[in-house]
Formats: sequence, structure tokens, C-alpha cells
Amino acid sequence: MTSATAWEPAYARRAEGMRASEIRELLKLLEQPDIISFAGGIPDPAVFPAQEAASAYAEALSGDATAATALQYSVSEGYRPLREWIADYMASRGVPASSENIVITAGSQQALDFLGKLMLTPGDTALVTAPTYLGALQAFAAYEPRYDTIRPEQTNRTPSSYRDAAQKAAPGARVKFAYVVPDFANPTGETLSWRARTTLLDLAGTPDIPVIEDTAYQHCASRAQTFRRFKPSTWRGAALSTNRGSSISAHFRRRSLRDCGSAGSVRRKHLSGASC
Repeated sequence: MTSATAWEPAYARRAEGMRASEIRELLKLLEQPDIISFAGGIPDPAVFPAQEAASAYAEALSGDATAATALQYSVSEGYRPLREWIADYMASRGVPASSENIVITAGSQQALDFLGKLMLTPGDTALVTAPTYLGALQAFAAYEPRYDTIRPEQTNRTPSSYRDAAQKAAPGARVKFAYVVPDFANPTGETLSWRARTTLLDLAGTPDIPVIEDTAYQHCASRAQTFRRFKPSTWRGAALSTNRGSSISAHFRRRSLRDCGSAGSVRRKHLSGASC
């Protein structure tokens, strides 16, 4: 019997830090019929808009022209009518955007991976809350950052303290961005006050770093609750928004499939990253 080739010596150095996905391990619990898991944010299949999704697929594939558009390769930025719809939606939420600011991704994890790839050099600092969304840490980890903690509700640290800590940890390294889930944060459930949001913008504005705003759960709010988005026009930095469709209500998902005319369930990155 021929032994398997040991490929480890050929791996990149970054592979040494890779670990099994904790999220994937959580999802394995779904295969056990005697367990009802609340760990992975798994929705109740009974509320899936299956008929609406089937109708949207059927409509997108019903004609030769629409089927060709739905199934054909397209530009990397994504289907323009969908990007225009997302831009209009972002504007309705108080964030001015055009289709040129929108890139369609295959899930928010791809959006977060893009951001890590674009911004992080090994040793650079990413500012995160503690605890924070595990999937974001997994997406950033491949680019070998160090992490520093932000506490928007109770911070007494100055921008220079973050900068100095980053340079001390790795000469030449910089603070590259702040990542935050401002509404019903995973895993704490915390929603940042407006005062905390402006504090975070002030903290990021001085070194002029972007804030990655992960608004996955904003649509879980009741109609009585409204949340103000981070607006690039209010400060010197840039707000990068990434939303995940998994948490959007069934009604919104139905509306998205119909209004976007897309053949698939897509997520969005409004580099903003946003989901339809």
C-alpha cells in the first residue's frame, strides 16, 4: 500500500496558524436529531420562504434572455441591476452610494476575506471588540494580524495609544481598521448607543482608518427601533458596511428576490458589502 504524500513542507507559513473552523464544528450538531442547537444562529426551516424562492428562480429562468443573464458569467463586481438596487437601498438607510461602490460577494465571509487581503500586512493591527464575531477573526487570521481591543461604550484609550501599541508589537506595522457589529452583536447581543458610535468614529478618524460596519442583525429590530448608520460624510475616515442575508427577515428576503430579479440567493458587500 502506497503511503500518502506528506505535503506539509510545501505549505505556506500562514498555514501554521490555521485551525479547524469552530463554526463548521457547531454546524455538525445539526446532523444530530436529538439536539436543538442555538449555537450557530440556525433559523427555523419552517419560516424559509421556499415558495417565494422557487417562484423567483422560475421567473429568472423563464425566458431565453433572462436565463442567459442569470446563468452566464458576468463582471467581477456583480450584476449591475442588483448593485443599483442595493445602492438605492443603502441610500434609503442614510448611506449615499452608487453602483460603483457595490461589489457582490458569495457571502459576508468572502467580503471579510477581501477586506483582510486588501488591508492587512502580517503584523498589522485590527481593532475589534472583545468578544467579537468568530467568523470575522477566522477571515482575517490568514493575513496574520495582531488584534487590539476597542470598547466603544467605555473606552478611555486614545488613538495614539493604539498606534503606539501597534508599532511596539511589530516595527513598521500600523493600525489598519476597526471591525464592529453595532447592532445585536454576535455573540454578546449588545447594541451600541449613538454616543458609542460617535466615539468609535472619533477614535478611528484621528489615525484615519476605516470602520468595517457589520450590520448583519440590524433587521432583527422591531419597527419601533431605528439605528443610525456610520456615514462617511460625518468624519474623515471611511465606513465599510458588510451585511449578511442570513439574518434578514423572510419578508425582506422575499422582497429582495423579487425586486432584484436574481436567480440566486446573493449577499452583498458595500465596500461596502451588503446583501440582497
